[in-house]
Amino acid sequence: MIKRRLAWGIAFPVALSIATVVTMTPEAASAANTGTLLQNATSYLCITDNGGSTNSAAITQADCDYSPKEYFYPVFDGNGYSEEIKSSATGKCLTNGGSPTNSAPITQYTCNGSPNQEWEAYTLKYGVEFHSINATGDCITGGEGAKSGSPVTQYPCNGSTNQQFNALT
Repeated sequence: MIKRRLAWGIAFPVALSIATVVTMTPEAASAANTGTLLQNATSYLCITDNGGSTNSAAITQADCDYSPKEYFYPVFDGNGYSEEIKSSATGKCLTNGGSPTNSAPITQYTCNGSPNQEWEAYTLKYGVEFHSINATGDCITGGEGAKSGSPVTQYPCNGSTNQQFNALT
């Protein structure tokens, strides 16, 4: 399997279908403060921040209803590859909390630039895979056969479709 590093610092991809990709500059995504929905390629559920503005609230999967709590956008750190993924609804960043444990929950936390909140995006056949740049190097993972309310976790990157997300507008 070939993985290609996605330079979100150059263009933010918004996949409309497998055959069509439109780009939005990161400045436009951040300025609009709207972002995109991240739909899991296995469950077809969107990641959502159901915890309001609470730090350490779990990120879950839910039916995509295009509500503000389902919109996320990248915040760049200047190198173009590692960035924070910020909730449009709460302004908090996705974090793995630094836990090295498989299936540890992905949560939201006040953005602070820590490695636990920095992700590298890679394009794969069925979507984008988000790798943590901290010591775990794990990927954001949605559950196979997941139902609405299922947690979003981290797991060693393996290229499976439950670690790939489509960006919807």
